[in-house]
Amino acid sequence: MAKKQDKPKKAWDPEQQFDLGATLEDLLAEVPFREASGDSGDSITTAARVPVWLHRRIVKLKEMSNSPYDVTSDVVRDALFTGLRILNMRYKMSLDWNVESKMAAVVDSASTSRRLKRQVTELADGLDDLWREGDEQHAADSLSKYVHAALELESDWYRKKLFTLLGSNKAVQQVAKACKKEVRDIIERESK
Repeated sequence: MAKKQDKPKKAWDPEQQFDLGATLEDLLAEVPFREASGDSGDSITTAARVPVWLHRRIVKLKEMSNSPYDVTSDVVRDALFTGLRILNMRYKMSLDWNVESKMAAVVDSASTSRRLKRQVTELADGLDDLWREGDEQHAADSLSKYVHAALELESDWYRKKLFTLLGSNKAVQQVAKACKKEVRDIIERESK
């Protein structure tokens, strides 16, 4: 019986689908990453065993007042996304790193509009489901929280694009009628 040959090992080259030129300050200032699927809607579940003390820290981050995380998996996903970027910084070995970083930044910037559209579509679908199920108040509360969070966006272009998408979405328009006047006014003002 012939001995099976091992495949040659490749140099470690993690996928580079995020901003590789980020500094540690950039990572600290970023909005949490909570997307559970890629551009095509694909996702995969991954798992790791962690010590109890580390799990308590994850849960504590989720439960803090004003936490941006809704569920524990959001904390883990953000930690994994941020941690992988830090590991990429630590292990950068390629002379092409700076060029690849610039290219990834351009791709990331160019795909912002698509990500915003997906996010608003996902929000609108959730609001529409709540509305059709008779949970109008929960839908209105969710939209209100989203609108107030969106107001905090630093980029004028990003905020304008997001509110334009919100203002033109029929499900958002319907749910906004159940929101306080302040929220309706914000959507109207910011989407112009």
